[in-house]
Amino acid sequence: KTFTVGSMLFAYAIEHPGSLILWTAHHTRTSGETFRSMQGMAAKPRVAPYVESVYTGSGTESVVFKNGSRILFGVRDQGFGLGFAAVDVIVFDEAQRLRDRTRMDMGPATNRAHNPAGALLFYIGTPPRPEDDGDAFATLRTDALEGDKDTFFVELSADPDADPDDRGQWAKANPSFP
Repeated sequence: KTFTVGSMLFAYAIEHPGSLILWTAHHTRTSGETFRSMQGMAAKPRVAPYVESVYTGSGTESVVFKNGSRILFGVRDQGFGLGFAAVDVIVFDEAQRLRDRTRMDMGPATNRAHNPAGALLFYIGTPPRPEDDGDAFATLRTDALEGDKDTFFVELSADPDADPDDRGQWAKANPSFP
């Protein structure tokens, strides 16, 4: 999920100068790991010519492009994402733990998105556990299944009756397998 969405966001940032993209996670560790993988993407020979700099200081993790686009990484439960204006894309990583209140708090940041169609919002995660406050993710899924035309929902999973030892089902459920 991270590689696929990350690749799309790098392409978006390159294609749309001046874009502001926020990648949020629930945990510091997830945000850090995602940022490290995006550092690798920024260094790829076909991407590096578009990258101005990569900031690695605590709290400044970001990829800045020569065309003025930026991808910023942070932990939403520590307040990351609040107070920004004209955000073009928000990624809610670990969306299974996204609270509706947090999602609503971050919404106004997208009101002045550069794209005439509005901001792009990505919700990526796994099914919520019973103890997760995953109402935002569950609501999004329900809306998509009920035909919400503003929602594109992709769900990757094994067949309901799959054998847990069937490697073909592992590949079906996980695009990064092996």
